[in-house]
Amino acid sequence: MADIGNEMDMVGDEYLWLISGAALPPQLLIDSMVADPDSNLDRLLQGAGVFADYDPFYMNPIRDKFLESWKRQGGDLVTETNLYHPLDENHPSYFQGNNSYFQHNTPALQSSFIYDAIMSIGMSACQVEAEARKQQKNISNDDTDTIMMDGGAHLKQMFSTEFHGASGAVKFDLSDDDKGNGRDPNEMQFGMYNIRAVPQIDGNHRYKTVLTSVYKNLEWIDSVVDEEGTDTDFLYFDGTTNDPRPLFSKQFRKIYISNNILVVGWALVGIILATSLGFALLVFVCKNNRIVKASQPPFLLLICSGTFVMGLSIFTLGVDDKNASTANCSIACMSSIWLVAIGFTITFAALYSKIYRINKLVESASKFRKVVIEWKDVIKPFLI
Repeated sequence: MADIGNEMDMVGDEYLWLISGAALPPQLLIDSMVADPDSNLDRLLQGAGVFADYDPFYMNPIRDKFLESWKRQGGDLVTETNLYHPLDENHPSYFQGNNSYFQHNTPALQSSFIYDAIMSIGMSACQVEAEARKQQKNISNDDTDTIMMDGGAHLKQMFSTEFHGASGAVKFDLSDDDKGNGRDPNEMQFGMYNIRAVPQIDGNHRYKTVLTSVYKNLEWIDSVVDEEGTDTDFLYFDGTTNDPRPLFSKQFRKIYISNNILVVGWALVGIILATSLGFALLVFVCKNNRIVKASQPPFLLLICSGTFVMGLSIFTLGVDDKNASTANCSIACMSSIWLVAIGFTITFAALYSKIYRINKLVESASKFRKVVIEWKDVIKPFLI
């Protein structure tokens, strides 16, 4: 991504990169990211921001209940945990904690989310089990310990479970037909991390992330200092708090439809509306005339209505923010599409119905049969 950005001249002091925490988790930067100074990757990362969810104990370790509970754990839990170590003791990453492990170590990032995930599964399972046991007892009076749990019921119960957990208020988003779309983002806490280069002895750059602000309770809160006492102002590529230049100039040259074109357009609208109404009036007045009657007056009136509606679209196309508000411009813009589509459909549907009627007459004449076709006989193809 950095190489492509450099090809497009989009890395460096004039640009700010904002990266999703899902694509680049902040904790990975500290351990794994190394780059040569002034390389494409270095120029992209310096002063960039990472937007990601975060553990509350990272922001406020002094009063966090989850961290307090973690620190209270003793040697008995350490011993029990060591017994269930998933790695073989000969594995390079094998490690066993001592009795003071919980007092001298901080939970890994995302620990509060893992804890709440397990709790939501367990709490919903207990509720489903209690309901299943209750139903079983009502049916057979059997209080056996064997309970068959339905997976679908467990999932549905989990989506409706709400509690205040280690990562904050746990509530699922049920906007998609109660199927669940994951955690409700409005109930979670997010952080904006600033990436800063840390020069190394070998001349390379490693990187650290500084939590500069937190999104909590639907508002942004500035972070004052991080756990190492580092200033948490957001620093850009040049090491200052000055914003990069905007990508686009704020000055726009608006090109409006000239008054002469507006006058011509609206004059044509007047002609179209007047002729449509005039011919419609002529059809109504002469509806008993033999020629007009043979042409089916209802369909002639529909053709006049269609051209009338289409003509109105020329008027709405001439509306812009020079002579109307933004809201009215939006209405006029959308109206133009509908007026053209509806007017065109009415006009040509009426013409098609008339051709369909003529075809029926010619077909019956070729068979030497007399047939009377009323306008209601051809209204079906018009509606289709």
